[in-house]
Amino acid sequence: ARTAESRERRSVESQSDPSSESRDDRSHGFETENHRVPMKTPFMKVCVLGSRGVGKTELIKRLVEVDGVIENDQVMGQSFYGILRNSHQENGLPSPTMEVKFVEAPGDLKDKEGLSLALAESFCTLLVYDVTDQRSFDDAMKRWYTAANGLSPESFKMMVGCKVDRISERVVEAGGEVSDLFFVEVSTADRTNIDLVKSI
Repeated sequence: ARTAESRERRSVESQSDPSSESRDDRSHGFETENHRVPMKTPFMKVCVLGSRGVGKTELIKRLVEVDGVIENDQVMGQSFYGILRNSHQENGLPSPTMEVKFVEAPGDLKDKEGLSLALAESFCTLLVYDVTDQRSFDDAMKRWYTAANGLSPESFKMMVGCKVDRISERVVEAGGEVSDLFFVEVSTADRTNIDLVKSI
C-alpha cells in the first residue's frame, strides 16, 4: 500500500511541475508559443577527388573554416575531412543547422575501396587539379571524372582548379574541355573564389 501511495504521489508531483516537461522539450528542439518544434540537422556530403599534391586538403580547410578558424577538421584513415555548419533564421525562428561534410578521397585510383567509401552517398563531387600541372588537369578530366561517374553517377560534378594565384607558373588554360561541367578556379593562399565555392 505504501509503495502504491508513493508512486501516486510522485505522479501527481510530476504533473504539477510544468518545468519538468519543458526541460525535456528543450533538449530535443525549441519551443514556440503553442508547441515544440523538433530540431533536425540536414546533412550533405561532398567528395573531393584529385591526384596527390593538387591542393585537396588545403581546399577543404578553406571551405570549412569560419572566421579564419577551422574547428571540425579530422584525419580519417588516409583521408582528411572537415564539416561546415551553417545556421540561419526563418520567420523569426531558428532553422535547422545545415552540415556539409567534405571528404577527401585517396589520391590513388588503384584504391577502389577507399574511393567507393569516399564517393558513397555524395551529393556533390569536386574534381580538383593544379593549374601549374597539366597532367593533374588531364587526369581530372579523364581518369578522375570517369571514376566519379562510375562510382557516383548521380552526384553533381564540378571542376576546381587550385593555385590560381601562381600566375607565372600557370600552364593549364581550361576551355572547351570543361564546357559540360561547372568550372571554377581558386586559390587557398589568397582565398580567390573560396566563398563562391561555398555558396554553390
